[in-house]
Parts: sequence; C-alpha cells; structure tokens
Amino acid sequence: MPDRLDDVPLTRPEAAVPGPLDEQFYDIVERRFRRVIRDNPIVGNYFGIHTEDHRLGDGSRDALLGELADEKAHLAAVEALDPAGLSDDARFERDLELHNLRRVIFDNDVVRTWERRSTALDNSVNAAGSSWDRPASGATVISAAAIDPSLCPLSISIVSPSAGGRSPVGT
Repeated sequence: MPDRLDDVPLTRPEAAVPGPLDEQFYDIVERRFRRVIRDNPIVGNYFGIHTEDHRLGDGSRDALLGELADEKAHLAAVEALDPAGLSDDARFERDLELHNLRRVIFDNDVVRTWERRSTALDNSVNAAGSSWDRPASGATVISAAAIDPSLCPLSISIVSPSAGGRSPVGT
C-alpha cells in the first residue's frame, strides 16, 4: 500500500473513441479528488485510501471557506473544457461533475448548513460528491455512476448511456 496520497493509483475509464480533452478532464477530476481527501482525510478512509488516516481534517470556518473557493475554481476549470473535445463517456462524466459541484457549492455557499452545526462531519461526507466510485476490489476508479451518497440509498443503480449497462452506486 502506498504511503503517500499522490502515489495511490487511480484508474480511469477508457472510452472506445477517446476525445482529445479526455485526459485533461480526468486530470482535473483527479486533482480535486486528491484535494478533497487531503482536506477531509475521513473521505479517503471511506474510499479505502488510508494514506491520510493519521490526520484529522480542519473543520474551521477558514478551512471551509478555502474549500469552497477551491470548489469554485474547480467548477470553472471543468466548465472551461469544451464538451465537443470529450468522448461520449467523458462528456457524461463532465455533466455529472458539473451537477455535483454546483450542488456542493450551493450547499456550502447558499444553504451554509455548516454554520449551524457543531461538527464538520457532514461536510466531510458530502465533500465526496464527485464522479468517483469504489468497486468491491477496493481500487478507486472514476465512474459515471458515482453520486453523492447522501442523495440516494446504496442499493440503487443508474444507467450509463455509453456503457450500455447498469452500474451500482456506492459499492
């Protein structure tokens, strides 16, 4: 098992016909995923990544506002990618990423539940709302089926139009 978060291998989907911007998109998503784990180490544990188990996240107001600024910057980076340069799979992933980011930003910037809670644990779990999933093998992969666990029961699944099948959520 790797000792550093940056050394943890993260797999990516392979499109039948990759778009010229697919790798750039997945690089952006991967950077956010690693940042979320650095900011909220409990999220790494949730996904089976234990390089940050020795740390606790910073639930301070300044840290949460910093994470919000990071999410807004990530949203801008994803929006800046021209969907025409993405494969069908990556375009679908981009749509999910945009949806999840906008929801996280809305929750933290508009609803601001974190200002009324005595703990930051709710924010750590919701921070995982990206296009990542953990299969039974324990490896972490990007998946079009990964939805913020707080939005649905673990037993549901969605259909990926490009994958041609059902993909379980939260497994």
